[in-house]
Amino acid sequence: MKSRGYLMAIMTHFALALGSLLIAFPFVRKLARKYVYQPGDGPTKEQSKNDRVEYRGIGTPDVKTPNPPRAFCKARYEGSVYNCK
Repeated sequence: MKSRGYLMAIMTHFALALGSLLIAFPFVRKLARKYVYQPGDGPTKEQSKNDRVEYRGIGTPDVKTPNPPRAFCKARYEGSVYNCK
C-alpha cells in the first residue's frame, strides 16, 4: 500500500496498529457483531435487484515525463452486487 506522504503513512500505520489492538478486546468484537452482516442476514435478492455500483480509475505511467498520458477506466454494474464478478 503506497501512501502520498510521510504524515499519511504515519497515520495509516497507527490506524492499522490501533485497529488490530482493538480487535483483541472482547467487547469490541461483540459490538462489531451487531453492525456486521452475518451470512444470510443481508438484503434479499428482490431488495438488491435495483442496486448499482460504478468504479472509476485513472492510471498514470511510472516514468516521469512532462504532461504524462493518463488512462481512464469506468466500470458500471446494475443488479445485485453479490453477483457482480
